[in-house]
Amino acid sequence: MHELPLVFFTVLAQASAGLLILSVINQLINRKATTDQALFKMGVACLILVALAGGSAILHLGRPFRAMNALFGTGRSPMSNEIVSCAVYGGLLFISLAVMYLRPKLKGLLLLLRVITAVSAVVLIVLIPRVYTLLTIPQWDTHFTSYQMILAAFTSGGALALIWQPTRLNMVITVFAAVLGFLIIPSYMAHLSASSPEMLMQGMGFFDAKLALYAVALVLAVYSYKKRIVPVALSSGVVFIVAELAGRIAFYDLWSIGM
Repeated sequence: MHELPLVFFTVLAQASAGLLILSVINQLINRKATTDQALFKMGVACLILVALAGGSAILHLGRPFRAMNALFGTGRSPMSNEIVSCAVYGGLLFISLAVMYLRPKLKGLLLLLRVITAVSAVVLIVLIPRVYTLLTIPQWDTHFTSYQMILAAFTSGGALALIWQPTRLNMVITVFAAVLGFLIIPSYMAHLSASSPEMLMQGMGFFDAKLALYAVALVLAVYSYKKRIVPVALSSGVVFIVAELAGRIAFYDLWSIGM
């Protein structure tokens, strides 16, 4: 269970970043499509997710009170870069929400802050997979690691966005990310069977669970979009997150004793 905090950290941070990015893209495309109240609620949801992610990351440390030491490796350590980028994203998100709540009439400043926060979310999504591109772990040192982690931001984040922004763009991105996730599985399994067949077999239950949950979440997402049913959209987002958690457990088990 040692890596379980990292499972929650990566998945929840990616879901938060994906949700924020999509909310900003939709706002830029059609500013009248989403109310200020909906944007604020989406921001709060993003903040809760990234706060839970950060708390999970701290639990992974042997000595949580020395978490600040990670800052000393910024620029040269992928893990430090990941932690700093998450902190920057969370800080910008908090500031944008504070301005939105205290100074709602400052529309130009609010949009600028949200765009900057979205850029930091993109940086976070890109930096997280770089922690795991290690030559010493061939089953991780593959482009499939980046593909799956980036897609995770837009399956769960896209489904959650449908709660407040049931737009065609969010629906298309959610479906595209989920379908692409399905399509890369055969090649990914072939890679793992060549690099780590025994560990692959041990983790097949989690991989199978991820695929099954993907299918359920995708059906819920499409149904929620067509019928505009908020609880169904929420269920889709939750199921996607659980699916990504299952897949991430299998991912971490590829180099350690199974959870």
